[in-house]
Formats: sequence, structure tokens, C-alpha cells
Amino acid sequence: MDEIKKSRRGNPAFKKGMKRVPGSGRAKGTQNKVTLAFREALQVAFDQTGGAEAMAKWGRLKSNRRPFYEMCTKLIPLQVTGDNFGPLLMEHRNALSDKILEETAAQRGNGHDKSGALEAPDGEAH
Repeated sequence: MDEIKKSRRGNPAFKKGMKRVPGSGRAKGTQNKVTLAFREALQVAFDQTGGAEAMAKWGRLKSNRRPFYEMCTKLIPLQVTGDNFGPLLMEHRNALSDKILEETAAQRGNGHDKSGALEAPDGEAH
């Protein structure tokens, strides 16, 4: 019997321990071709079945609420960072919080502008 050779994937010239050639391989952030093709096909199917309006109608049905929200959670990033991968800075402001800031500043005699920054006696925000 002839011995069956195992086929090896990849470059046969590559030996264990060799360094990767700079610039070789897929660029960072580039999607796999199959993933990209599937997403494009899914977008076409979504559009042909009524798009966002049809999905919203489906999601409003009581029996579909759980699967609808489960799908929504898949869209939330697992990790979120701020600019240049720094900490995430969040600011939630609305008319009520602006009013509370202004009233509190007036009661204390401290100046706060609408941005929430402390106003110095010379009128400059800090």
C-alpha cells in the first residue's frame, strides 16, 4: 500500500517560527468575503420584505417582543471606548437638568453656565 501524504494548508515555504512578511495578509478591519456577502444578501432580503417598517410591525406583536429585543442586544458593542481608545466620556443633558443646574447655582450664589462649567468671578468658565 502506498502511504497517503497529508495535505497541508497555507504556504509550503513557510516554516514554523518564521516571521510574517510586513504587509501580508488581510488588512485590519477588512471583513471576510463570506461574511460580507452574507450581510449584503441579508440587507437585500430585509429591503424586499418591507424593511424597517415591516420589522417594527413584527416587533410590536406581543409574541415577538422577546426575540425582537434579543436581536437588538446583538447590535450593542461588547466594548466601547472614547477617542483614541481612551475612557468613554458620557454626558446626559436635557432641559430639566439645565434648569436644576441654574437653580442650584442661583441658590448657592455660584455661577454655572448652561454647559455645567463653573463660572469664575471674573466671568470666565473653568
